[in-house]
Amino acid sequence: KACKKAGMETPCNHPNYADGKCVAVFKRAIHLSYNPHNGLPGKKLKNLYSYCGRANGNKALQNYHNSHRWSKPYDEDQEAMCVKPFPVNPKKAVVTWHKHNFYKVRVKGAMNSVNIRAACKKYGYQVPCDHKAYKDRHCVIVNRHGHMSYSRHHNFPRKIIDRCFFYCGKANHGKSLMNWRNSHRWSYKGDRDETTLCIKKVKVPYHKPIYLFKRNGFKFYKVFLKGSPSSQNILKACNKEKMLTPCNHPNYADGKCVAVFKRAIHLSYNPHNGLPGKKLKNLYSYCGRANGNKALQNYHNSHRWSKPYDEDQEAMCVKPFPVNPKKAVVTWHKHNFYKVRVKGAMNSVNIRAACKKYGYQVPCDHKAYK
Repeated sequence: KACKKAGMETPCNHPNYADGKCVAVFKRAIHLSYNPHNGLPGKKLKNLYSYCGRANGNKALQNYHNSHRWSKPYDEDQEAMCVKPFPVNPKKAVVTWHKHNFYKVRVKGAMNSVNIRAACKKYGYQVPCDHKAYKDRHCVIVNRHGHMSYSRHHNFPRKIIDRCFFYCGKANHGKSLMNWRNSHRWSYKGDRDETTLCIKKVKVPYHKPIYLFKRNGFKFYKVFLKGSPSSQNILKACNKEKMLTPCNHPNYADGKCVAVFKRAIHLSYNPHNGLPGKKLKNLYSYCGRANGNKALQNYHNSHRWSKPYDEDQEAMCVKPFPVNPKKAVVTWHKHNFYKVRVKGAMNSVNIRAACKKYGYQVPCDHKAYK
């Protein structure tokens, strides 16, 4: 009552006394009233009482000399310990990581997934999933490899993530996971009014196509890809920039993409294609209707299929080398030869139309085809 009247929180004397009404100041098995264990300034805590729930008949423990003792019936009009959490600024981003701004937000009440979601929603933020296994309609996957609450799984700034709780959906009865030292742990009753991290996606600005390199008669470009990196969106992005869409593999050639490689080679798999991997890093390429219209990403020293949470990425588009159709490249057997670009599929009808466009004749491949 005293702490509540003062507008403060009631600290639990020990984590074992956490009953949902007090705040566990210590996460380890340490008494708030026993100076030799807690490392707190004993002189300032001298004779103060602290909350122990229903333990020992609703009694409290007093910081007494260099030890502690249970309250007595004749102890009246004494003083107790109350706490206030450090203030946080929920409107100021603490870090930008994986194309998201992170905000530290104070959660009201028990540190469960429901309350974490409510805290982020209050400020119009999204909720990061602790792990992709906990993905539901309420959280967003930011870390693809392991737990957000487990520092060894990522390179997120340790000072910022320390002791923060993360959303885990319905896992473990709706509890949340806390970044604890060099590991993580599940929330319990004493975890109240702590902090979580909420997110807001950084708007990726449109950029003009970036030239990468030349290969196999094509110039390669990095192109901004709005939305999910599906094969259909890659096709739209390349068309928008008036470029051609390269097929990730000859097997994905469906008449909408250009086969840059004629052999069975993936455009997204560096060990096979001999392309400069650093310039193609994380780029997506067209795969037609394969695997549900997904695209393949050049990923580390391998490749992977696009995920539903991959948004606002970059894709590969190409431009064919320019040719001069009005300049003869060679004279042979009393004929001038001109190199002409054919529009569309490389069939005999389109080849004939390309030559006709410039008033040229069409050479037969073989006399049998005359």
